[in-house]
Amino acid sequence: MNVSTSVLVLLIGTLLSSSTVFASIDIKLSKDIELIATNGQEVGMRLFKKRQLELDNGLNQLVVRVEKLVRQSNGEFEKFNSDPVIITFEADDQMLLLDVDTVVNTVVEANKFNQKPSFLLTSQNGPVRFEQELLPRGPGITRDYDKEIFRYNSQRNIPIKKANIDSSFSQATSIIHTSSTSTESADSLKAIQLKYQALSDEQKKAFLSWAVSQ
Repeated sequence: MNVSTSVLVLLIGTLLSSSTVFASIDIKLSKDIELIATNGQEVGMRLFKKRQLELDNGLNQLVVRVEKLVRQSNGEFEKFNSDPVIITFEADDQMLLLDVDTVVNTVVEANKFNQKPSFLLTSQNGPVRFEQELLPRGPGITRDYDKEIFRYNSQRNIPIKKANIDSSFSQATSIIHTSSTSTESADSLKAIQLKYQALSDEQKKAFLSWAVSQ
């Protein structure tokens, strides 16, 4: 094999290997963002936030909210869960970061964010174009995110393909199913709740600070 042939083989090999590096979109969520749904399907109850996910190339959609402790005027902290925001974007073969595009540290700032939420989606090449809107609430006491997302997309003719959550998430962080696994998870959660109730006020604050940072 001569030098030119060796170079050609090396070049082809490099191109082939580089094409397999990205076959999808990798998205990292900042620590204050909670993932509610991906591509039309709710992710389910979770003990810890999902900070990273992998989606197919093309059009994708996330429903997220800001979840963190915010400071009250008296110096104490309270849990803030923003209204859900639906984010629609299109990308191929990229690593993306979704972050909050404003400071939310106090109750006042949290209220302002709820009135005008703002997120930032970036790649290694800079900002990525996306659409964001508060997810309109459906009828009923509790929220049905699957139905709300379906209604939202139908009214706007957004062709989102419903995600397969089991394939998008690793086994270690899979959603809690309504099965024997769900029963075990519910028992574990109940045990955690009982232990939490037995804590002192200071211990509860310390635990909440730790939980939100996870």
